[in-house]
Amino acid sequence: MAFADRFVSVPDLFPARLAGEHWGTAQVSLDFLGATYSMTGLTPGFQEAIEERFGDLVVAPDIETDKKAIEFKVFRSAREDFHHFDLAGWDVQFDFQYHSEHVKMAGYQLMGFLSLYPRLRVGLWTCSETKSDFILGFANLLRVASAYALLENGGVLIHSAALSDGYRSWLFPGHSGAGKSTLSRLAAHRGWEIYSDDLNAIVPTGKRVSVQQVPFAGDFGRERLEILPPRPLEFLCKLRQSEADAVAIMETGSTFALLVACAPFVNCDPFRIHRLEENLLALVEEVPGYVLDFSLDGQLQGLVELVEERDRRGWNETGSC
Repeated sequence: MAFADRFVSVPDLFPARLAGEHWGTAQVSLDFLGATYSMTGLTPGFQEAIEERFGDLVVAPDIETDKKAIEFKVFRSAREDFHHFDLAGWDVQFDFQYHSEHVKMAGYQLMGFLSLYPRLRVGLWTCSETKSDFILGFANLLRVASAYALLENGGVLIHSAALSDGYRSWLFPGHSGAGKSTLSRLAAHRGWEIYSDDLNAIVPTGKRVSVQQVPFAGDFGRERLEILPPRPLEFLCKLRQSEADAVAIMETGSTFALLVACAPFVNCDPFRIHRLEENLLALVEEVPGYVLDFSLDGQLQGLVELVEERDRRGWNETGSC
């Protein structure tokens, strides 16, 4: 099956540049992870949906800031441009096509185009008319755009749970079923900060590496996003469900491989994989990695103390304390 066949009626007419009929003249800007995204071509309803969904990330228009902003243009498509299918029980999926200078993305009622040179610019073509349908496709394309923006700035977007005790942060990379939501619930009961149990940003900040929040939550999503400050990243932990709590050091190569596997969108891009590897190699040199055996009866504070004790006492050649 060729790119976009399962979503788009005539894949050969897939947009090849940022052009088309806008939905309206409304616009809104979002600021997160050190970048401003300027959305244009919106209806008033689309603008309202973005403002409701992304809360305090919405910023007022500014002439100087807008000159450096990432353009995000929204265009109208006809409903006939897309295949219709029943969404009941459907697992959200997308098609991607990678090129040295751009990326194409196809999904349900969505065609996306990321122009990567000379700078990131984004186009969304959709036939969705309701606020709820529009914001679903918009947020998914914004996820991809933010992954590329982060990559260019030395960071990376990671499938993970990120928790903080208010001073430092812990990152638990992993895909669905790894235990991220379970651990996040334990942390929430103890009053810890939950950045997200789905996607988090790892960003170099001077000589440290920090976890920063992205506006894409999993089970711990909120109707209106509440911004948490960046926290220094103290530990990277691979979760492994077990009958008893235990911890072992993870070799640098294994930590690197885990992070590559959990870096969505860019880890499948053959033209950007080298940049991803460079960013992650710099990361794993700064932050220790652990394998954390985690029982459903475990307590978060006990796990924290276990890792910290091992870190203080050091490790022998087998990775045991």
